[in-house]
Amino acid sequence: MKTRTASVLALALAALISSAAILTLSACGESKKNNEIVVATYAGRYQELLTKYVLAKLKETSPDLKVIYALGTDNEHNPKILAEKGGKGTFDVVLLSATSLARHKENELLLKLDDSRVPNKKYVLDQFQDDYFIPQIYSAMTLAYNKTHVVPKPDSWNILYDPAYKGKIGLFTMRPNWLFTAVVSEGGDPVNGDWFDYFDKLLKLRDLDIKIYGSQDALVAGLQSGEVWLSLNWRARNALLTVPGSEDLGDAFPKEGTYATWYGAAIPQNANNVEGAYAFLDAMLSIEAEKGFGEEMGYSPTVSNVSLSPEILSKIGFSPEETAKIYNVSDAYLNSIEDTLRARWDQELLR
Repeated sequence: MKTRTASVLALALAALISSAAILTLSACGESKKNNEIVVATYAGRYQELLTKYVLAKLKETSPDLKVIYALGTDNEHNPKILAEKGGKGTFDVVLLSATSLARHKENELLLKLDDSRVPNKKYVLDQFQDDYFIPQIYSAMTLAYNKTHVVPKPDSWNILYDPAYKGKIGLFTMRPNWLFTAVVSEGGDPVNGDWFDYFDKLLKLRDLDIKIYGSQDALVAGLQSGEVWLSLNWRARNALLTVPGSEDLGDAFPKEGTYATWYGAAIPQNANNVEGAYAFLDAMLSIEAEKGFGEEMGYSPTVSNVSLSPEILSKIGFSPEETAKIYNVSDAYLNSIEDTLRARWDQELLR
């Protein structure tokens, strides 16, 4: 059985208001001038930090460039990007997850980058280098828990399926992440195996009275209030739970291992202002932006010329032992299971 929190209603209303803004922007916000770009990006804290660091850098390098935000999620932006293939585009820059960017690259929707126009790209770590997009931030998934109610510190994904915590498991729609926990907690191979072989384990959540949240911020609020005691999230997000006033909230690395994700940006093939888009991408990779996102959002930098303080690294980084247990899950595989997983998630888990 599932229960939805009251906060979801408020978030849904906010989403409707936000969607209305996005529709208006899409209709009249196209970059028709050489000094304007439209950037598809996430709302909330992410947008705040883009303004604080990336736009601040742009004022130095491209002072006349105006940035117009189109706010939404991957699920909102991806269909529009695909629908506009071969025609006039709305976006000059798209900020998306690794899996979304990989899918758009496969569908030949992204412009092949000219590295000479993104000077900071030479600092991108080797594992993130690509001809069609830049990485910005990355992290890996861990357990988030309330230290007052969950004792001792958890060390396994299996705790998310423990009947002892019925009614105290929080779930935000990160479908592949949850299915991954089912795979590795049952000893499956997350790199070469079929994740759907372990979907029945995921269905055990139906009997745990899970509480469903509409966003990561709402999930964090649920953990802080004690409405729920356990969930999963990126360590970057869990690191934010350790701010003053949240001392009861913790982060734990499961012994079965985890996988990483990253977020980045690309230029659509049909961008209206390519020059401005290149300037934005380079500003995203600037020292100021990479360091700012690391310190204030908890995600690790993707470039070699930025160093974070030991205090910050102790919260958002990974030890050598943990790093050895971070699986290299293929973005292509995650894309290949996305549609089926969404359908089975809605029809079987959330029915």
